[in-house]
Amino acid sequence: MAKKSIYSEAEYSDVKEELDKALTELETLPIEEAVDDMEVKSGINGTKTPYIISSIEDKLKTAMVIIVDSVDQLKAIHSIEGYSNFLSDKLSIIEVKLEQIQNYYKKRTYSDINHRFYEADYSTFSSKGPKVIKLKLEACTKEMAVKTRSTIQKQILKLLPIIAALRSEQGEEKLTKGNKGIPLSLQGRI
Repeated sequence: MAKKSIYSEAEYSDVKEELDKALTELETLPIEEAVDDMEVKSGINGTKTPYIISSIEDKLKTAMVIIVDSVDQLKAIHSIEGYSNFLSDKLSIIEVKLEQIQNYYKKRTYSDINHRFYEADYSTFSSKGPKVIKLKLEACTKEMAVKTRSTIQKQILKLLPIIAALRSEQGEEKLTKGNKGIPLSLQGRI
């Protein structure tokens, strides 16, 4: 018996609406131009503390969460309406973003990964007036960057056969048990 998706029991129109919102957000996420974001937190006695609110790795992980959820929603939609223009359009958005993520990592090998710091000039005020401080905040450790990359690569490899199956007329039925791709020895025979 096939495992039920949480989306298969949800209201069909709600799933489609949520999918539209998520993929609209996904399209706006910059991958190649992603940068670490810094904010300033106000503390006691008016002190200001700069910190990283969103790293590049956070943005890539967010993109993958949206993609994985969207593919699950598309599987539920496919089970109801089969292959459609709606499904095709949404898969195209996902495929473009997955390609951007893969290209991002192709340009950055494992040997290129180092501890990454956010460096910027930061203006502050003291009793002597304004002054500019050079900031150097840790944005991401080497270990976290490698772990994030490995996790994302595994997710992509699991998603590609599912997306390919959804693109075909038969859809998800071509997938083997456990959502693993069709073994090479059986491809072309099914």
